[in-house]
Amino acid sequence: MSFSRAIRVVCALAALATVRAEIWEQPTGKWDTLVGCRLVESGGNDGDSFYVRQGNQTFLFRLYGVDTPETRDSYPERVKAQAQHFGITTAQTIKAGVVAEEFTHKLLAGATFTVGTCWQDAKGDSRLKRYYATITVNGHDLAEQLAAAGLARVYGFTPPTPGFSEAKLKALEQQAKAARRGAYGTARTGAVSTPAPSFLSMLPSLAPTPAAGKVNVNAATEAQLEAVPGVGPYFAKAIIAGRPYQKLEDIQRVKGIGPKTYAKLAPYLTVGR
Repeated sequence: MSFSRAIRVVCALAALATVRAEIWEQPTGKWDTLVGCRLVESGGNDGDSFYVRQGNQTFLFRLYGVDTPETRDSYPERVKAQAQHFGITTAQTIKAGVVAEEFTHKLLAGATFTVGTCWQDAKGDSRLKRYYATITVNGHDLAEQLAAAGLARVYGFTPPTPGFSEAKLKALEQQAKAARRGAYGTARTGAVSTPAPSFLSMLPSLAPTPAAGKVNVNAATEAQLEAVPGVGPYFAKAIIAGRPYQKLEDIQRVKGIGPKTYAKLAPYLTVGR
């Protein structure tokens, strides 16, 4: 099977597998890469959906894989779900949506970027048809930068293309939550604070490493434990419930953490001294 045909098959299967309660138009099966794209200024743009021009053509794209907060209360149930995810009020969610819109605008305005799409219908209420897409700007994926800044939840369709990693997105999301970046810190501070949009390029890694940044199982918060690769919400709660641990091997008392799982988690953890 040729590579192009394989992409078409994967694209169609991915769309079928991710259909939920709604009826979604299937993608064409053709994955296109649009280079030299520019942002089109519009009042309809937000953090994850915006108008793009390539040459003399204008498109409306919505990011694969992430969902930034709404900028208005036009969809109350969606805003409510976003607020629950970030642990903030609906009013704070709207403010976070405005910050996410500004974040994306700073990254894309005046820049040229690359769009990847197989023309899967993203619905929407605009007269111009909207499609799901990936955006690469200054060498970085826009969805990843939004997740790392704490301005998007990992949510929705994922692109059927090599190189996209939902696991990486989730790791960035968990690290943002643990660090209380962006919307995650709003409940405590009352403001949505986030680093400059280019900060992702300065991050040394996407997760703790064996040499540095180990998480203390006797002192870490639930969010800090969840950010460790392989831990997640269930093990985070169980590890906290099983404290204290005299030595790291003792976390194997937690149901589900056997020798193999322990071996994967150990490089990122410590019992502290």
